[in-house]
Amino acid sequence: RLSEIEALSQQAHLLVSQGALDEADVLLDRAHAIDSAHLATRLTRARLLIARERHAEGLEVLGATRGADAHFGTALTRGEAFLALEQYEQATVAYSRAATVQPESPAGYFGLSLSLRGLGRTEAAAAFERCLAIDPAPGWYSARLFATLRMGLDADVANDAASYLRESAPEEGLRTYVALAASLALIR
Repeated sequence: RLSEIEALSQQAHLLVSQGALDEADVLLDRAHAIDSAHLATRLTRARLLIARERHAEGLEVLGATRGADAHFGTALTRGEAFLALEQYEQATVAYSRAATVQPESPAGYFGLSLSLRGLGRTEAAAAFERCLAIDPAPGWYSARLFATLRMGLDADVANDAASYLRESAPEEGLRTYVALAASLALIR
């Protein structure tokens, strides 16, 4: 059996992942009233704030989290917030921590590749290769392409698009969008 706070936290997490942010907010308020220091609740609150593009507030919520240094989700979420704020050094530290805590997860290496790319570091390629070694799914290419576009690194988009189109299956739905994104980036 789950405790009430665990049930509220898990429900809120599912709602955030589905984009139902207002509904999740209500559950997070109830969970916060039970235990304001509960790690999963704070992490979900931070993810909700990040989904609302309130990245600095999300980092504030995570800043006071007990035991956060050893928690994969917290490190990953910090990395995401720092990356969105274009604080690439801090994002690199957070994603490196995530990769250390859970080295079998491609997500830490994926984020690390983006933050290193934002810094213009050549180690970005090795981090992305590690991501693909763990999970060779071609979707990582398209995710990196769109993240690179958001970061304004248009020059890298064509290479990522070509790699994605080479690696993905012809019936994969994102192929057209990736080719279009690369074309627009090259025009821009």
